[in-house]
Amino acid sequence: MKLMKPSVALMAVLTAVLIVCSLVMGVNHEFKYYENPAFLLLVAVFTAVQILCIIKYKPQWKKIGFYICHIGLVVLIIGSFVSFFTVREVNFNIPIDARAAYSVVQKEDGSEVDFGFNISILDFQVEQYDPDYRLYQPDPSAPDGYSVLKETVILNRKGFYDLGNGRGTVAKEKLMDQTGFLDSYETPDGLLLEKLPPADRQYEAHMRILDGDQYEVLLRVNEPCIYRGWKFYLMDYDHDGGSYVSLYVKNDPGNLPMRIGIWMLILGTAIMCFKVFDRKGDATDGVH
Repeated sequence: MKLMKPSVALMAVLTAVLIVCSLVMGVNHEFKYYENPAFLLLVAVFTAVQILCIIKYKPQWKKIGFYICHIGLVVLIIGSFVSFFTVREVNFNIPIDARAAYSVVQKEDGSEVDFGFNISILDFQVEQYDPDYRLYQPDPSAPDGYSVLKETVILNRKGFYDLGNGRGTVAKEKLMDQTGFLDSYETPDGLLLEKLPPADRQYEAHMRILDGDQYEVLLRVNEPCIYRGWKFYLMDYDHDGGSYVSLYVKNDPGNLPMRIGIWMLILGTAIMCFKVFDRKGDATDGVH
C-alpha cells in the first residue's frame, strides 16, 4: 500500500500535465512538451514506481489482470522512450529512374539518413477516376465568350453526364477518343463541357532494393514496404511531369514494444473487468 499513494499521485499529476500541455499545443503548435527534460523525468519516475509495484507484490493468479496491465504499461512507456530517442524518419523525393540508386538521403535540417542499402524507383503508374466536367453557356458579355452554367457535371451509374435542368445528357463515349477523355466538348445546343482535373483512385510504384541481392517490391498508398526495420510509404508523386515520387521512410525500434504494451493493457483490463462481473454474479447467486 505504501507505493499505491505515490503511484496514484504521479498518475494524477501526469494526467493533468498531459491535458494542459495538449491544450497549449492546440494554440502553439511549436510547443513540444514531450521533449522537455522535466516531462521526461516525470514519466521516468512514474515508470520506476510501476516497476517497484510489480516487483513488490508476489504474483497471484487472482491478480493476473493487475500484473498484465502494469507490465503492459511499463513496456509501453519503455517502447515510447526507445522510439523517442532512436526513431529515424525522412520525407524525400526520388526520381523514377532505374539507373539512380540511393542509400543516403538528406533531411530538411541538413542531417542525413543512411538506410544501409540502396533503393531505386523502376516505374510508376496512376489510376484515376473518370473526370468531372464544367458546363458553360455562350455569353457575349464574358471575356472569353462563355459563362459558367453548372460548376460540376458528374458521370452517373448509367454512363452518362447529366447536364441538369432538362438539358439532356452526354454519353461517356462521346467525350472520349483513342487517347482518353477530351479536354472539351461542344454539345449540339452550343453548350461547352470542359474537363476538370481527375481525382486519383490509386497509384503505385515498383521499388528495387539492392542489398547484396536484388529485390523488387510494390509500393501502394497505405500499403508500405518493410525491409530490415525500415518502412517505406508512398506519399505523393510529381503531378506535373511525373518525374519523381515522394516517399516517407521510418525506422522505429520502439514501435513493437509499444504495440505489445497496448495489447497487454487491453488484455489486462478485460481480465479485471471479467473478474469484477464474475464476483458480482457469485454474490447474487444466493439472492432470491
